[in-house]
Amino acid sequence: MSSLVSVHWFSRKGQARERNSDACAVFSNASTILAIIGDASEKGLQGSEYVMTWMTSVVDQIAIETAPTCDLILTVMKNVHRQLRPNFPSARACWGALFIDHKNEKVWMFSCGDCRVGIENEHGTIKWHTTVHSQVNWQGDEFLPAHAKMPHRHQVTRSLNAKRFVDPDVMEIDYDQQGRWVLATDGYWVEHQIECVSIHDLQDDASFVRFSCAKNKRNIDSDSDNYYQV
Repeated sequence: MSSLVSVHWFSRKGQARERNSDACAVFSNASTILAIIGDASEKGLQGSEYVMTWMTSVVDQIAIETAPTCDLILTVMKNVHRQLRPNFPSARACWGALFIDHKNEKVWMFSCGDCRVGIENEHGTIKWHTTVHSQVNWQGDEFLPAHAKMPHRHQVTRSLNAKRFVDPDVMEIDYDQQGRWVLATDGYWVEHQIECVSIHDLQDDASFVRFSCAKNKRNIDSDSDNYYQV
């Protein structure tokens, strides 16, 4: 069981965007890490506030639980979504999440939309484990580099929206205490990684958060107030 966690949050507003609509919320203690990354739609002015409020409310509630589980996290997510619905009637966002249970040596990944969760190896290469819910691979096929050029890539088939809670894909993977876990929005993993656009020239918002359990430090590198940790 580890009591140390190293966190690196990187986030930039894309040149084609009016605001940075990405966000991240994290809870960690000696036995648990819950991280959620979100990418709000620019349509409507409440998207960023909506996804940040939803994520921070979820991690705040999980933080007071003595033994959170995957099922409990999903229940809390649904309950918070229901509570926020009246105040955000048209907001929408993609999200991904990572839940690490050190005590029971379990890891779960969640995905809803085109945010991704994966593991980075010692060479800096990331293997993405979660699926992408986009019109270009709507049958559940693997997202390929060719999909990045397709005009419907940004049209997602699942999202967090005020009308109803859309269940995410949930998968359990092998526990690795020495692993470097990464969550990223599509501006980072598509535009920067697949299309090789420089960080300084990105058009879309681009963000990632990286975790490891070997050190105890925090590096926040963002142009917006869009990171929350308890």
